[in-house]
Amino acid sequence: MKMKKILKILASGMLIMAMSGCTKITQDLQTRLNEKIAFAESVPASSPTYRKPYYAYYVEPSVGRLSSDELSNMFLYDNIRFVMSLNVSNIINEKYYQNIEADLTKNVLEDAVVASMEGTYKDFENHELTYAVKVCRLANEYFTIFHTRAVDFYALSDIYSIPDVCAKMLLISKSVHVNQDTILANYSTQEAISYEGKTVKLFEDISPESGKIEDLFVSGNSAGAGASGFAEYVNEGEEYHAQIEGDEEIIDEEEEISTDDNE
Repeated sequence: MKMKKILKILASGMLIMAMSGCTKITQDLQTRLNEKIAFAESVPASSPTYRKPYYAYYVEPSVGRLSSDELSNMFLYDNIRFVMSLNVSNIINEKYYQNIEADLTKNVLEDAVVASMEGTYKDFENHELTYAVKVCRLANEYFTIFHTRAVDFYALSDIYSIPDVCAKMLLISKSVHVNQDTILANYSTQEAISYEGKTVKLFEDISPESGKIEDLFVSGNSAGAGASGFAEYVNEGEEYHAQIEGDEEIIDEEEEISTDDNE
């Protein structure tokens, strides 16, 4: 009997220690996230150096550019792949329906969130813009969503890489210039907005060890969101799976970025 009691006490103690360890790691994540994001906010914004049909952006040499389509990019930093996706829904809603924002972070199940942050930053054109970050636990990995006015970032990683990757996401956000007029001409009408068509599959080759990313979300209730909360976009032409070199231009240092109605 004594042995059973001792085993129960040991098991309980180990469980408490494990729970305490998880709590401490999560607390450390929030602290490090706050610090890294605060530092990225303080860094002066860089002007775009890469131009796509709908937007332009800058990435540091430490961030690799893996692949691209017309609405998104796949990057690599410290062996973590992350995606930047143009938030077409938000850009259109901002023009025609100013009280509606397509923000996937609002659809996240709160029970899954282990760290979060909101704030503002100044882009290279000196606009003050907002951002929201949520980190969700998915089985043995962590799914990060970084939302801004024009672009959204997504990453699937271990817990230790998240703060540094989020800092890179913010630095890229500060450099983004959107060609709003071109987007509006190709993706919307003022009378109705339709995003029927192919859902943007941001993680075709980034699969979690167990579980599904869609399980982290309630049914989409933000504009342009599908059942899982992921936006769907019209793709009237062929599917885009070109490499970076095929659909991006490098902007000359002396060249000025064209300005559409981008306010």
